[in-house]
Amino acid sequence: MKMTCDRTDELDMVVNSIIEYAKPHIKLAMPLGLGKANHIVNALYRRVKETPDLQLSIYTALTLNQPKAPSNPYAAQVMNAVTSQLYSGYPDLEYAQDRCKQQLPANIKVYEFFLSPGAFLGNDDAQQSYINSNYTHAARDIFSKGINVIAQMVTPPQGHNLSLSCNPDVTLDLFDLVKKAGNKHKPFIVGEVNQQLPYLKGQAEVDVEHFDLLYTPPDLKGYKLFTLPQRAVKYSDYALAMHVSRLIPDGGTLQIGIGALGDAIAHCLFLRDQCNDVYKEIYKKSLNSSPECRIKNMPSYLEPFQKGLYANTEMLVEGLVYLREKQILRKKVYPLKGINNLLDKELIEPIISQNLIDTLLSENIISIPCSLTQLQALQAVGIIDQDDISDILIDSKRALIDYCKPTFGQKLKGGIYCHAGFYLGSQLLYERLRTLDSDSLNGLDMCSVNYVNHLYNGEALKRDQRKNACFVNSGMMLTLTGAAVSDGVADYQMVSGVGGQYNFVAQAHELEGARSIMCFQSTRTKNGELKSNIVWDYPHITIPRHLRDIVVTEYGIADLRSASDRDIIARILNITDSRFQQSLLKKAKEAGKIESTYVIPSEYQNNLPKKIEELFQQSEYATYFPMYPLGCDLDSIQRYATHALQGVQERSFNKVGLFKHILKNSLKSTSKPYYNDVYSLMGLNKPTSLKSHFMRFLIKLELSLMEKNQRPWLGR
Repeated sequence: MKMTCDRTDELDMVVNSIIEYAKPHIKLAMPLGLGKANHIVNALYRRVKETPDLQLSIYTALTLNQPKAPSNPYAAQVMNAVTSQLYSGYPDLEYAQDRCKQQLPANIKVYEFFLSPGAFLGNDDAQQSYINSNYTHAARDIFSKGINVIAQMVTPPQGHNLSLSCNPDVTLDLFDLVKKAGNKHKPFIVGEVNQQLPYLKGQAEVDVEHFDLLYTPPDLKGYKLFTLPQRAVKYSDYALAMHVSRLIPDGGTLQIGIGALGDAIAHCLFLRDQCNDVYKEIYKKSLNSSPECRIKNMPSYLEPFQKGLYANTEMLVEGLVYLREKQILRKKVYPLKGINNLLDKELIEPIISQNLIDTLLSENIISIPCSLTQLQALQAVGIIDQDDISDILIDSKRALIDYCKPTFGQKLKGGIYCHAGFYLGSQLLYERLRTLDSDSLNGLDMCSVNYVNHLYNGEALKRDQRKNACFVNSGMMLTLTGAAVSDGVADYQMVSGVGGQYNFVAQAHELEGARSIMCFQSTRTKNGELKSNIVWDYPHITIPRHLRDIVVTEYGIADLRSASDRDIIARILNITDSRFQQSLLKKAKEAGKIESTYVIPSEYQNNLPKKIEELFQQSEYATYFPMYPLGCDLDSIQRYATHALQGVQERSFNKVGLFKHILKNSLKSTSKPYYNDVYSLMGLNKPTSLKSHFMRFLIKLELSLMEKNQRPWLGR
């Protein structure tokens, strides 16, 4: 590794350096998601496009570009306003724009191991160059391609260090592979500084000398980070989240995903902790929670959190930061193997003392004489408070106590409440990360994806930390025998990618006391047609059925671990939308997988959306279930417009239903002053055609219904 890092504010100099080092075939690796060096890769892309003698292969994942305006002119006006607010100044990736049009030059290829969800269905180039890899294998698979350039967005340096911030995940693994390979396979490593990137610590904080070149754009403020705005949480999301929230044990380990469901789960955990009476009341009245419907041999965790939770997650999502703010994510784990187990059993306190030393010795966590490795572990948790321990000799208990006495009475150091590999989200998330208090900043370890996603390399410590883990993920479809479809469709067109889902599902089977919780909305509506997400079988699967565990829909929980095929089918049918239960049961009977006389119990035959809506719309509960429980980047008028347009679009597929809707609600519709602001945003303030007058009328009906429902927008 070179011992100096050059710095420049000249983009041409960066591109020239990359080409000189890697020509004629530049093999560029960039992080997943947020951490791409957009200015550098755009300039490099333009140069290679103009130079046929050069080749460029880009290896990355989840390329992000601003959303396209829809064809509906009224929706387009809303989208343009939102885009202007959220993405002003964000430099789109030019290779992604050309790729979407399937217009990449012949001398440039792009390979991704995770696609922007749904963005490349039907795109032959993207589908053919997709690399199907588990997240933990991404660095290995990218490095095997002979990469000769790594480019990443980084924070401004602080002293000798900078932060990889949003993407230490694969980059740290690549750094390890580079180190092992030696100078023979050393890629050129370049960082693009962005002042907007939060400076996060843990393993993400690295020496500047890892980089050959740092580019600081002339605009020192940096460009706005790419935004994934919060999505509205539906009642079905909340119903599903209520079920998940009862599965999370106090003092346990948590992983949740991005999106409305992750937000809903975080909010329901907040309700459980800080609005417990209401939480229990709602839960007792909710879906299939009557005594005859409860899952046998599965505890319900309904009490507030006394110990709190620790997070071990691939993605640091907004819900986890929210849980930290609410002081639910407060359990800390320490980098000393064995000490976490003692803390869980309350045999010790996280205070350095004579009793702590005695217990560490009696439990054989440390021994006399102390090895250098043990001394380093004691140093990492603050028991020994000396910078240089290379010459320390501890050959007796008395010597150990003498070295430790100066720290007696102090708290253990190095405690981590969250290990995470990367983050991506809303502007509110980024601001929350920029303004973390010191304890929250120091207790957040942004680290390698190989640290969080599996147990290899330090397995004993990971097992000690990840007690009673619940790894919560979501899928698109579930087969009736327990296989999950999460990343692609029947003809192997890739919707997204496997990411780390398989890793966490497998890890749940390897960790004592851990569970994998896979979540599915029971139905979906496409072009007005209702379809079941529970299917008999499917040509493409992501999680095989032998890794089945717990599955959850808005209608309840099915514990599939160790169950027979017959019992799996019966349990999944119990949480299937009732409009599809009988057709699925018929297939199971025809296949001989369940007895021909089997009847779905009556208490599960009313799994319908109306049941969920009636519960959550009750006036005494409605205020506890806002549309955006964690906040929202959109202003109030944008939110109203977005939801009104969505309502109109959903109704437009059913002409008869739309006509009935108009007859039922037109005379009851109200008008509020802000309606005019919504009309203006859509370009409907002065309609000039019959079509625009009708659209304004439909928007008014939707706004009036929202007023009637009195559902709050934002959380408490």
